[in-house]
Amino acid sequence: MPLIPIPPAYIFIYSNLSGSLTTTVTAYCGLSGGFDIVEAQAQAACPRDGVLKTLMFKARANTRSTDLVITIRKNGADTALTVTITPGSTAVFLDTAHRVAVARGDLINFVAVGSGGTGAVTGFTFSVELE
Repeated sequence: MPLIPIPPAYIFIYSNLSGSLTTTVTAYCGLSGGFDIVEAQAQAACPRDGVLKTLMFKARANTRSTDLVITIRKNGADTALTVTITPGSTAVFLDTAHRVAVARGDLINFVAVGSGGTGAVTGFTFSVELE
């Protein structure tokens, strides 16, 4: 009897925040929600070995006059998974081109970095898949 391939298990990590990201900000966002100016407060241990992929970010309101860059961080360092939120846009921003290998226990979080300008991104949803 031939073996039937079983696809890998997926974990979908999702958060919906009601706060705002203002003009000049570096905010560390936890995978389960909430953000902080101290990265250690936002980091979460990865539950298993795998690959992070498909970063998604959507703002409910965006009055920023400059870009806001959202990046997945692993063990305190930026990864290739990133999206750039353009001024005024509330579109869905996706990074489906990059994949990041992770090991159980790696510390994972998002970082949002803005530089100057005016306005804020208010109320947002972000997610990433762990394959």
